[in-house]
Amino acid sequence: MATAPDQPVVVLDRAGPMPLLGLGTWQMTGARCQAAVRSALEVGYRHLDTAAMYRNERDVGRAVRDSGVPREQVFVTTKLPPGDAGRERRTLDNSLRALDMDYVDLWLVHWPPRDRALVPTWKELLAVREEGLARAVGVSNYSIAQLDGLTTATGEAPQVNQIPWAPSRYDAAVLAEHRRRGVVLEGYSPFKNTDLRHPVLTEIAARHGVTPAQVVLRWHLDHQVVVIPKSATPSGSPPISTFTASRSPTRSWAASTGCRPPVAGSGCGSAPSGRAYRARVAAVVVDGGQHGDHALKVGAGPGLLTNGFRPRVPRERHDLGGSSRRAADDPCEGWEGY
Repeated sequence: MATAPDQPVVVLDRAGPMPLLGLGTWQMTGARCQAAVRSALEVGYRHLDTAAMYRNERDVGRAVRDSGVPREQVFVTTKLPPGDAGRERRTLDNSLRALDMDYVDLWLVHWPPRDRALVPTWKELLAVREEGLARAVGVSNYSIAQLDGLTTATGEAPQVNQIPWAPSRYDAAVLAEHRRRGVVLEGYSPFKNTDLRHPVLTEIAARHGVTPAQVVLRWHLDHQVVVIPKSATPSGSPPISTFTASRSPTRSWAASTGCRPPVAGSGCGSAPSGRAYRARVAAVVVDGGQHGDHALKVGAGPGLLTNGFRPRVPRERHDLGGSSRRAADDPCEGWEGY
């Protein structure tokens, strides 16, 4: 897949480059979804995330066609509902028909199905990849143990695992375990899990003339983690150049404060709560990461400084993003809180 110039990407085996920054489309349908997708493509985005359960694949596909951007330049992800385990081919056929596309770039199992269906479902995804209907396959909301179970049973690890991720949920061990297995970690709900009014974030944003939401997204890119925020407003998706400039807000902040990476295993055992959480929420931690670039970690949620991802089924029937009608000083600035 060809991408727009200067797109930060991760390369997937067999599928080529996957842009690190994409557009999430959950809870967007009809003209609203089409406008958001077209707007994102116009400003340079080349990665779109949808799902059969979102009921907007037709809208996403139409927006891609109407945008004039060649299909081969857009990385499209859709997902298999866990309830459709055993009906994988039919579900993908329906998705491709709705998208009006011959293939998707990435097909994920949306959540783990019942235990006895885990491996058979994964085998079906691998077969679909061999047929070229999905260029890459992966999972969402899977634990490390579940990833290992699929690999042990088939000899093939998922190429991507899409899980909740944000500065407040950052766990170096979880990220390292994914990379050790060759599994790309893709984060969703970056804003739902972040206090965008946190003084550290607002100070960084003010220094660089960007919004706190943009700082959070750049934090993901500096850690080379795929992220799919959601924006349903025409002006909500900043130009892709916002996130590819040579000067990184998070990296330059780390340099200016003189912070150093923490010692491994130094007090990251459990999530604080109550008074302890409030005392620690303002802490700034800098982590060198696997790639050696300092990046800011701001504790802003109940997952602060926790080890080990415990997958939870997202409550997608609720509006995690909140209303799109926000106050003028909202740190999301057009992005929805998802």
